[in-house]
Amino acid sequence: MIDRFERFSSAIFEISRHWHKIAADEMEKYGYKGAFAQYLMAMRRNPDGVTSAQLSEMCDKDKAAVSRVITEMIEKGLVVRKSANEK
Repeated sequence: MIDRFERFSSAIFEISRHWHKIAADEMEKYGYKGAFAQYLMAMRRNPDGVTSAQLSEMCDKDKAAVSRVITEMIEKGLVVRKSANEK
């Protein structure tokens, strides 16, 4: 059972590593960081808006990392920040 879990865990890690590499390569074409891909996908799934706290939970990232990335994305014109009442 342990051997199967180790193989499974290794496979998931490899898939994740390759996904991040592909995302970085694709986002680089547009002059963006690879980390933007995960956040943009989460925001696209929520067209009515999402809070930083929700984004943090969806992307499994700490709130400080989300805040830094959102600030960069705002500076690049990818997203618009509105108050929570306006979604």
